[in-house]
Amino acid sequence: MRSIRAKVTYANVIATVALFGVVAGGGAYAAATIGAGDIKKNAVRAKHVKKGAIAAAKIRNGAVRPNKLQRPPIWARVAANGTILGQSGGISMISTLGGVHQLDLGRNVDSGALIVTSIDSDGVVDGAAGGAICSHTNQCSGAADGSPSAARIYTSNTSGNVTALPFYVAVVR
Repeated sequence: MRSIRAKVTYANVIATVALFGVVAGGGAYAAATIGAGDIKKNAVRAKHVKKGAIAAAKIRNGAVRPNKLQRPPIWARVAANGTILGQSGGISMISTLGGVHQLDLGRNVDSGALIVTSIDSDGVVDGAAGGAICSHTNQCSGAADGSPSAARIYTSNTSGNVTALPFYVAVVR
């Protein structure tokens, strides 16, 4: 114990206190003075962000668009006759008969959520729309039968009879 005490001098104590002050104070100084303008563009990557650190409230409206998502939604706007009027890409019509359409969505959507809605252009409800991914139903036929990349869509009038109506379809994966 005496040998340790003999080596503890005023200078050693002050040097140790100064070292801790610089280390702690330097970190606090950096945290207080480095702002968003000091960080180079694209320098912060996903691996640098703690999981759950970014809440929805911290994301500016419109900052994350579907094309920036890893798996953007797949969508199409389809006319009553089965013509695809607009789409996210890669979608084609397999078959159409009355109000029943089979679409090839161009990629595996087996684990996605299929959303279908009829298009109302005049403010009056024309009918309902629904559908299923073909790997989830036995209602698909031909090339679509059992396919995880195809969907069967139906539209019906307000009486529930299958009727050709325009519709939107989307798959969120």
